[in-house]
Amino acid sequence: MEKKKFIVLCTLCFVAVGTNAFAAAGDYVIYTWGYGDIMRNMLEAVKLVLGTEDYKMALKLAMLLSIVVTFLSVVSDKGFNSYLLIQRIAMVVLIQTLISSNPHTAFIFDETRDGTPGAAAYTVHNVPAVIGLPLYLISNIERNMAKAFRNSLAA
Repeated sequence: MEKKKFIVLCTLCFVAVGTNAFAAAGDYVIYTWGYGDIMRNMLEAVKLVLGTEDYKMALKLAMLLSIVVTFLSVVSDKGFNSYLLIQRIAMVVLIQTLISSNPHTAFIFDETRDGTPGAAAYTVHNVPAVIGLPLYLISNIERNMAKAFRNSLAA
């Protein structure tokens, strides 16, 4: 059981360090295969919602409430389990850090716009890292896998 606890804590630390490293790296390049304008509109909408002070205050209140409820459930049901409480607090702090981290610029490249690859490029400023980072990672993995597939078929 101790090994499992150690692995979970190491994973949380790795995710926290890794996401902060990517978030500090700079701008995100997001690739789409059609509907790049819809991706731009979606990022603009998310930016507007997450950028308001009311949302940030409601998020902080929800995080505080979740810590209190977790603490009360751990203490009342099974007795005090410090590992579970530390894990929940670490997750709440990680989510809060990602949402309130410095916003970045996202460059959206639509790979199939008008039948010509790379024809459309959109820019969205002040995208939160919690949204931009997963889109950046997933779209780059997809693009590299498509390149590798094309290269393997061409050889």
